[in-house]
Amino acid sequence: MDRDDVLTIIDAHCEIAGLVAPETGDLVERIVHAARRRFGLYIEYSIAAVEQALIQGSDRLGLHHFAAAWSLLEGNEIERNVFLADDWWESDPDRLQDIQLAEARSRRRGGR
Repeated sequence: MDRDDVLTIIDAHCEIAGLVAPETGDLVERIVHAARRRFGLYIEYSIAAVEQALIQGSDRLGLHHFAAAWSLLEGNEIERNVFLADDWWESDPDRLQDIQLAEARSRRRGGR
């Protein structure tokens, strides 16, 4: 999937919702990174961001709507939010998941 495909998805969701599409900048690269290159997650982030814009009464979809959507879908650690971090490319969207899995394994073994 290329940049234009991701933008087409976002534009289509904006059109359906009656929102002005966001300025692109590095939005596509952030989405691709946050979604771990998974097509279904591109769509989920786009829909969730549109929902956030509508809830907030916005007429334009913005990066901050994607950040709010990410927080709802992935967790609220601001330093991990791919849509807020200045060095977003260095973040690992799976890091928290890995930590949670390790903790669950430890609990099953009787450790803490």
